[in-house]
This record gives sequence, C-alpha cells and structure tokens, in this order.
Amino acid sequence: MREVTFHRAPCPNNDFTDEEVTRTPNRPTLDTQHEDTRYAAALAGLGITGLPSFVVEEALLEHALERVLPGWRLFSGSVYAAIPTRKHVPARTKAFIDFLIQCFGGEDRDPWLTAAGCAS
Repeated sequence: MREVTFHRAPCPNNDFTDEEVTRTPNRPTLDTQHEDTRYAAALAGLGITGLPSFVVEEALLEHALERVLPGWRLFSGSVYAAIPTRKHVPARTKAFIDFLIQCFGGEDRDPWLTAAGCAS
C-alpha cells in the first residue's frame, strides 16, 4: 500500500512550526491515482480523499463535499512565468502575467478555496 504524507502549514498567529505526518492506510476502499475517480468516489460517499482545490471548488460551493482537516494539505504548487527578455513584451503576455500575479501574487493563499468560502 502507498504511503500518504500530510503537511500542516505553519500558522502566522501561532508558534508551531511546519509539521509532517506519514501514514499507510490499513484497508483502502479505493486505491487510484486518477483524480476523477477519487472525486467520483468522494461524491458517492466512499470516504475521505485528497484532491486539488481546483477540482473540488464547485462541490464545496454546492455543499456536495465537506472540507476536513483544513490546517493540513497533501501537496502544494508554485506558478512561474518566464519570458526571454523584459524588452518588447507583447501586450497579451503582459496581461497574462498580470493575471497570474492577481490570482497567485506571492501570497500563501489558495484562490479556489477562497472562492469556495474556505480559509486557505
């Protein structure tokens, strides 16, 4: 069986540091890497799963799924934009970079969880 590692993000208002817990489930109901299958299984009530926030945003908004363990995350990602030069940047490229900064802008927040009314 596959190990699952959970990470607890440090809270700026508290003194605890980054924490990590690794578990190997005893008897999984379903073991798959396919996000759509895990999403369908969670909607069908088969149990708890870890899914990206952009996958479950609509289900959270509709209260079809409930967020559990909000202080923990399975993974996180970064968004980078690279351009060959800062000279003569096309307007559409500049608009896209501005959009990325507006959505992800260096803050440690999740725009999909924010849109779903959850603290990120």
